[in-house]
Amino acid sequence: MEFGDTASVAFETNSKGYLGYIVELPGAFIRGATEEEALKKVPKEVSSYLRWLGIKPVKDYSFKVVQRHYLGFGQDRSPAYGGTCPDR
Repeated sequence: MEFGDTASVAFETNSKGYLGYIVELPGAFIRGATEEEALKKVPKEVSSYLRWLGIKPVKDYSFKVVQRHYLGFGQDRSPAYGGTCPDR
């Protein structure tokens, strides 16, 4: 497995916290009370995951949010279902 120069993060939120999945690293995830808090955890999670695989951790890479999905109860505000995703 080779890790590129960008980590893509897909977020889910239910307005009580954020759960992000690092798309290129199956099973790697981050959590935080806010999206910003969760994003601060990306470097540590990427390094931990790569070490677990026996790969030397990457020093120079960037990350970007590629998806935000709002999990509402009683209404679906996901863009995939025609709703709108809140701006955090």
